[in-house]
Amino acid sequence: MKSFRIPGLILLILVVLALTIPGSAGASPSYPQSIAGLPVIFVQTSANTMPLIEGKRIIVVLDTVSSSKQESVERFGSSIESVKSLLSDGDMIEVYGGPGASMAQYEKIHAENDAFWREYGPFTLSSPSSAVQSEQLTGSVAATATDHSLAIFTNDDPSIRTVQAISAHMSGINIGTSQNLYSAFLVNGVTNVSRYFLQSGQLYYGQPYQQNGTAKHVWTDTSHGLNPIWFNLPYQINHEYVYDVTYMGSPGVWWLGAEDYGTGSFDYFIEYNGQGSQLIRDRGTSVFFENASTNANWWYGFPVYVTAYHAREWNGSQWINWTQGHVSIVYASSPQEYPNNGKISGTLVNDQTALWDLTLLLLAR
Repeated sequence: MKSFRIPGLILLILVVLALTIPGSAGASPSYPQSIAGLPVIFVQTSANTMPLIEGKRIIVVLDTVSSSKQESVERFGSSIESVKSLLSDGDMIEVYGGPGASMAQYEKIHAENDAFWREYGPFTLSSPSSAVQSEQLTGSVAATATDHSLAIFTNDDPSIRTVQAISAHMSGINIGTSQNLYSAFLVNGVTNVSRYFLQSGQLYYGQPYQQNGTAKHVWTDTSHGLNPIWFNLPYQINHEYVYDVTYMGSPGVWWLGAEDYGTGSFDYFIEYNGQGSQLIRDRGTSVFFENASTNANWWYGFPVYVTAYHAREWNGSQWINWTQGHVSIVYASSPQEYPNNGKISGTLVNDQTALWDLTLLLLAR
């Protein structure tokens, strides 16, 4: 692990933060001033981050030392249990870094995100039905007009018995102005314990949020009730982003990450309150586009196709390309599959590109 000396100015800032950053209600405001040799620059609580419930904290660390997100993750992964000992129950760590990363930049983006939340309020992203394995796809469950449709691409190669991470690349796209709800493009993982669910990707806002044309990098998981929480990275059109869900080597500890592949800027959250040690073969371990909007012209302003590419899984020792593929078109509430009929074309197998035709993703039926 690289040594890191905290300059006097940052020490002064940390002293100020200790006096000004609120802790969770009814709890001590104390927090570690550095973690894994990196300075703590902010503490998210329910007081300054609307999606967080009372008693939850996210300890934000600034990493301008690591040359990449992978190097940063290795820094934490090598001391995962000792880092955990610094945290209170329910705490998470957010690591913010890369070229140009600074406390001022972080606070600016976080303040913008929190203001958005406070104006428009929370909602819940979707996960596939609990009855998701292929042998369970029987019967028909009626879907309501507002049920979310999911166009899902999975790697269903049973010969890869250990999956500890999933990742994919997506581009920053133009956002439509006609959604009556929202849509999202996500990398997902479901674990081998309690079907714990984790998501990372892009969220596109429409009405009633009155933010047509707005996108956020987003993550969520079971511990957060699938309420989306934002990565504190700017969303930029035509930038290439990498999203991942990855086991960190200690039971129940996962990271959810976003990285600007061109600039090297990154943001990831370490979830110490998860479940399991690997991802299972399931619709929940996948890349999918979710559409909650119900108006026929919801996709106006988006590109006709959105794409995912460079899909990878970690097999316990290395990242490998996807080797098989399966498309599922479903409602979030139902195990029943519907015909693909061109909704997803191409493939994520063997480092290729899959395309989601948004003009066909009004509803699954």
